[in-house]
Amino acid sequence: MFFSDTPKNLVLPRGRTEPRTTMESLRNSNKTYETGRIAAWTLSLTVIWLAVMGGGVVPGAATVAAGLTALVWIVVALGQRDNVSRHVRAAACAGGVFLAFLFITTIPVSINFSVFHGTLRYGQNLEALARFEQAAQLDLLATPVRRFALSRNVGGTLRIVVLAACVLSVGMLMSRMGMGPRRGYLRFLVLIGVLIAGAGHIGQTLVPQGHTLWWTIPIPVSQPGPMACFANRNHYAGFLALISVPAMVVLVDDVAARRWVHAVLMLAAVCVMVSSLIMSQSRGGVLAFVSGVVVVALWMLYRAVFPGAAPSDGRHPSIAPSRDGSRRHERRQWIGSAIFILAFGFLLTAGILWRAPAAVRARLGEGVRHPLTALSAQTRFEAWRDTLIIWRHYPVIGAGANALRTVYPQHRVGSHRESRTHSSNQYLQLLAETGIVGTILAAAWALAWLRALGMKIGRNHAGDTSAPDAAGAGTPPPDRNLFVGVTLGAVTVAAVHGMVDFPHLIPLYAVVLASLASFALPAPLTFVNRDGAPATGWRSAAWCIAVVLMVAPAWRSMHRSDNPHALPHASLPELMHVVAWAPTSWQAWYEFGRRCFFAQTWDAARLGEDAITRAAQLDPNNYLLWYEVGQLRMKMNDRSGAQKAFERVRELRSWVPIPDYDKRNPHRLP
Repeated sequence: MFFSDTPKNLVLPRGRTEPRTTMESLRNSNKTYETGRIAAWTLSLTVIWLAVMGGGVVPGAATVAAGLTALVWIVVALGQRDNVSRHVRAAACAGGVFLAFLFITTIPVSINFSVFHGTLRYGQNLEALARFEQAAQLDLLATPVRRFALSRNVGGTLRIVVLAACVLSVGMLMSRMGMGPRRGYLRFLVLIGVLIAGAGHIGQTLVPQGHTLWWTIPIPVSQPGPMACFANRNHYAGFLALISVPAMVVLVDDVAARRWVHAVLMLAAVCVMVSSLIMSQSRGGVLAFVSGVVVVALWMLYRAVFPGAAPSDGRHPSIAPSRDGSRRHERRQWIGSAIFILAFGFLLTAGILWRAPAAVRARLGEGVRHPLTALSAQTRFEAWRDTLIIWRHYPVIGAGANALRTVYPQHRVGSHRESRTHSSNQYLQLLAETGIVGTILAAAWALAWLRALGMKIGRNHAGDTSAPDAAGAGTPPPDRNLFVGVTLGAVTVAAVHGMVDFPHLIPLYAVVLASLASFALPAPLTFVNRDGAPATGWRSAAWCIAVVLMVAPAWRSMHRSDNPHALPHASLPELMHVVAWAPTSWQAWYEFGRRCFFAQTWDAARLGEDAITRAAQLDPNNYLLWYEVGQLRMKMNDRSGAQKAFERVRELRSWVPIPDYDKRNPHRLP
């Protein structure tokens, strides 16, 4: 069964009082065992929920996942009491601080106080407030919005806040799971990966999905189209790579432990996922997969040269166990494991490419032959350059999480692409959206998490209450090597893929990554102090729940406010709030102006033309916007203004025909 974790030897940490009786120890051990199973089942249900909901992109799906995981986290924390390492608690606090920073950037303040946001933001807010007051004077709006936030895309930042709360809760739930549930949950993730890989292959070859997720959830038209529950093949391939490398580590572990049935099943799973990964033609996904395999193999060679403590107790052998106790035999097994995973990964990839269609080989071969001159590489380089320009304008606290889509058009150098929602580089995007402050806080969270992962589990330091739940005192857990390999492989895949894409913002990918990156965390203790230990970790969990509850009422608005397909159907008051949430969004300004222009009055039309001109100023390299501004000015009999707009069109696109202006224009407004 999945998630079975029978309590084994009881561990007594340094400085703790012994239990009164053996029965008391068993009761407390069973309590830890039950809460670990609750955490495992919660994470499994969360993964299933996000997968069914199109990877979590369906409005409200991530909010439900964040609320569920945070609620179970506080229940488990109160149930296990003082039962985790202080380093894990420090990582939770660092994550809570980063979450608080993101949440603060979404809090609206009065225009009088927004002057402290900086001259750039204050000027943008004043531009919006001036139009709101004009619309209120024309009776188009009841009351103008006078509150603005630090983020230039409040709706997008709220989605990141929810995602960060979910990731933090998932990681802490993993720290509350015993070794047995972790093994079962890992195999469950492999099963999910196989199902998604099969569904993506079917949708690509047998039953086309069209522009839907799971053949049922409609999404905007895009090329080359969705695969399974992902909107494009790059995210699909990245997810398969994220699970394939840990699955190969489990395969090596099963072979070393001579669990032949498990090894055969895992071999079939790896073949299915890697085949679908390569057939997706995603060069970034293949690069991430190869990098993960190579890094895991290098780690195995490192273990061969610099051995650690005995990795097995003889009953549950892990990767490369030393059966005869000799150092030489253990080294040979580590080297053999490294050679096995490298050879298997190379032969599997080469075999699939050999049998793949010519189009697959041509696309992947182009990335190998011309890695820097390919068209996709050139567009990414341009996006990275523009992202650095954005950071120079918002250096301290950034433009706001997920706000690149609203500020990118103002700072892009070229005019060949109308819009870009992400920079295809998570590190540069983090710098541009959260600034120096947010980047430092995110790095502190990552370093705290690495400190929790890198601690010596088999040793109880002074004041440290961590200890394994499946081995004797002073002995590392038998699954330590397996879980370190899983974590290392997953983190490597995510780190490499994040350099060329943005799959980390997909809720399903983020949750699975948080799970895999937390596998090597120390397991909880098997009992608590007989006099009662204080509950730890509940404050961070309560903070996550509070954030989710504050954000949840706005779940519809935070998904519609920066959706260009939903804005044309919004009312004028709703568009005013959208502009207040995203004062630099040209789509919001355009729809606001369009609605005012057709309000059947001359003054409203002038306000609408002014708002659409503001939209063109926020996307100065969009020739279609300037062309429409020129047409609107022609209708309003503004000859000089129309000429300026059409001159800008000619600067951007010299081949665009410009209409002749006539003072007796029959299409002008009366």
